[in-house]
Amino acid sequence: MAVSWATVKAPLTWLWNRLRGRPTVHAEKGLAAGGDQTVRGAVVTGQGGVAASEGGAVAMSGGVAATGRGATIVVQSGGTLNYYADGLPQAAPEVRDHYQEGRRLQDAHEHDKAIAEFQAALATADTDGRRGALHLHIGISHHLAGRLTQAEGSWAEALRFFSAASDDEGRAAALGNLGLVYAHRGDLGRAEEYYQRSLEIYRSIGDLSGQAKNLGSLGLVYKGRGDLNKAESYFQRALEIDHGIGSAADEAADLGNLGLVCVARLDLDQAQEYFNRVLEIHRRVPNPLSEAHAVGAMGVLHFGRRDWARAEDHFKRALELFRLVGNPDGQASELASLGRLAELRGQPDEARRLLCEALALYERMGAGGEGPEQVRAALRRLEEAGGEEKPRRRARKRKEKEPPAG
Repeated sequence: MAVSWATVKAPLTWLWNRLRGRPTVHAEKGLAAGGDQTVRGAVVTGQGGVAASEGGAVAMSGGVAATGRGATIVVQSGGTLNYYADGLPQAAPEVRDHYQEGRRLQDAHEHDKAIAEFQAALATADTDGRRGALHLHIGISHHLAGRLTQAEGSWAEALRFFSAASDDEGRAAALGNLGLVYAHRGDLGRAEEYYQRSLEIYRSIGDLSGQAKNLGSLGLVYKGRGDLNKAESYFQRALEIDHGIGSAADEAADLGNLGLVCVARLDLDQAQEYFNRVLEIHRRVPNPLSEAHAVGAMGVLHFGRRDWARAEDHFKRALELFRLVGNPDGQASELASLGRLAELRGQPDEARRLLCEALALYERMGAGGEGPEQVRAALRRLEEAGGEEKPRRRARKRKEKEPPAG
């Protein structure tokens, strides 16, 4: 428990998968982009970040850190899912009933069963718009189940049908979801392109909810690039819209993102205020998946305060919630977070177990970017650290097996 940041042997760089967030690449060089920097006896300032001397605190563009032999928390980019039904609740019973059962199963996190219902509805769907909507929902279930490639294929098919039907709302939903795939894989440029195209359509048709979703997603893109001031402005604009239209769940996500901006700036009291508002919304409007993100975000906050025990409690609670809703992406993130805490505490076997479990989930999903890369780096570091001790361990084991003297 009494692990000093100044005694940790290697920088701890990690991705936190949070509200509207998914793992992504954050590899631009320098302090402004959140690159790891170690300085001795000096203060380094740069766009979006300030680094203190060894053993101090760092407010980098993407997170908070202790320099030298310290630890880093990085908040990364992602997006939010767009749902669109295109009249499916009013369709003929053979389509409508399968669709409604699929949505019920989707909300119950039984994604494979939901996909089967959507596919049954697809077999008799009578318009391109409705076919597009069903492909959209199939993609959502694939995504929630952690299958990025299948989700991308379904959303591309949805976009094709919506385009054929000249359905602007459907096109905007499909484009926004495809942006989420690219954000998840770490391609921020492509993600931004799709989010912007989606936002433009939502503006042209006057859809405020769609606008807010894409503003929040774009905020996360800019946050991933280290542009905190621009990210904050997008989150604030999204919050104003969601509050105005009474969308409590989306308002909670906006507040959570603003809280993470405050964490990145080391304004932890303001961050806690935002996170408390998020949890208050969840008490009024329960949402287990969003609550899992919020609880994990509180873990980030406690980590920033160096309160390892409370950080661990929140990461474990978030992991339980992500398991409850069957979300492998969130599970991988929390397992990795717990693994890095175990590494900090000098528990290499526990750290290795947790990190291997996280990596297996990332690989099963087909996720790219810094999330799985950092897990692999941590596992390599543990292996290298253990390499010096292996001869001693082998000698000890041999001695234990030797018969007693005499």
